[in-house]
Amino acid sequence: DAIATMPPTRMRLSVLHAVCGARIIDDSYNVSPSSMAAALDVLSRMPTRGRRIAILGEIGELGQEEKRLHGYVGAYVAAKPIDLVVFVGRDAAREMAEAAKTMGLSEDAIELVESVEDVMKIIPPILKDTDTVLVKASRAAGLDAFVRGVVA
Repeated sequence: DAIATMPPTRMRLSVLHAVCGARIIDDSYNVSPSSMAAALDVLSRMPTRGRRIAILGEIGELGQEEKRLHGYVGAYVAAKPIDLVVFVGRDAAREMAEAAKTMGLSEDAIELVESVEDVMKIIPPILKDTDTVLVKASRAAGLDAFVRGVVA
């Protein structure tokens, strides 16, 4: 019973609301390939009247598996009912975007940007009150700044 009454942990699948009313799923604390897939599953199963948008940062500390595992994430995204995916970063983000495109995700549904500042230029102007947005990254990506910038 005590566990059921505990408040949710910040930046770990926390559901918040943007100033415009859009639902924000903030999972910007940490990331691994499996946690990225799990968060995408949450987004794809969550009922929404609007668009499903995923903002995904690069996964660090993967070593020699970096390219393959980022490709896996990109392919996984392509198999989900997600309307827009913003990949944030450089080489690994590009790997995710290319894999998503190769697996059939429309180019119109993919944005590739380098920074949280780029995300702030793209996403807030297009958000609608019916949208649901997943923010999944490690703290190093700085996407928690995006969440703070759009949440009321």
